[in-house]
Amino acid sequence: DSLTHRLRNSTLLTCNGPWNFDVIPFGEGRFVVQGCIQDSLFAVIDGDGEPVCLAGEHPYKDDTERSFNPHSRAMAYQGPFRITPSGKMAFATAAAKILYIYGLEHDRLLPVTVRAEWYSDYIPQPHAHGGFSALRKSLVVGYRDLSLSDSRIYELYSGSPYEKQKWYCPYIYAYDWEGNLKEQYQLDVPIIFFCVDESARRIYGIILNLSVTCHLSAIMSCHTEN
Repeated sequence: DSLTHRLRNSTLLTCNGPWNFDVIPFGEGRFVVQGCIQDSLFAVIDGDGEPVCLAGEHPYKDDTERSFNPHSRAMAYQGPFRITPSGKMAFATAAAKILYIYGLEHDRLLPVTVRAEWYSDYIPQPHAHGGFSALRKSLVVGYRDLSLSDSRIYELYSGSPYEKQKWYCPYIYAYDWEGNLKEQYQLDVPIIFFCVDESARRIYGIILNLSVTCHLSAIMSCHTEN
């Protein structure tokens, strides 16, 4: 197949621990990791996979939840995170309504603000690697995806019970980089992933075509209105 390219000479970087959920390269030989890295929410690692900066504590609503194993809280508060080329970082939780905003400066993660409206509802359980979490069916699903610009953080929000169509999201919230809500959009077609093109005032989203056996994805676009 002329469209297939084979990758060779890959370099494997190992960051200690099995609880790394996502990684984004930033700067020369630096990567930002989100997960549970030495009990922290984020880490900047070097080209050898060694942490050079740790930042953030996993969410908790009270002292009882704070006493849970950090791995259980990490599992309960997973979600998308993104970084702009200018070094602005946002992380949002899927099983809660919490937004973390950070700045990146060289090897440091600098906290800006945390906007927590409600917390996850789960049962911490033992696990071979330190902890696991079972989400309750009554849980309301929070943020599914993020899209960033230098002026806005766009968050795709569900608001539906976990036991129903949990990943279909009919809302997009737009925050500034201080964590202030600036706009809210209600979509005519709920989506599961998206991105925002501010210059064209256009939102691109992905929906599932459930009428097709193989569950093909469809791409939707819509113009925003003032």
